Amino acid sequence: MCAASCANSRADGAGVGEAGVEHIVDGLACRVVKGTHAGKSGTVEDRKVSKTGQVTITVRQPDGERIKTLARNVVADQLAEGHAPP
Repeated sequence: MCAASCANSRADGAGVGEAGVEHIVDGLACRVVKGTHAGKSGTVEDRKVSKTGQVTITVRQPDGERIKTLARNVVADQLAEGHAPP
């Protein structure tokens, strides 16, 4: 059924997640490059990992509006203070 997409999943959640989004952390300036909100930018807030391993974030735009998107849809503009580059 989902052998290919579930190959890395385990009942305890280990091995589940998105590769390449570790550097998307709270306080990071970012731009949304894919998805419904493509073209918008702001600061990452409220980073969470869902049960299925998807990393979701809230991006607060300069005007105060907040949007929810997947971390894989954004690129970093600058690193948050105190975080090392990937």
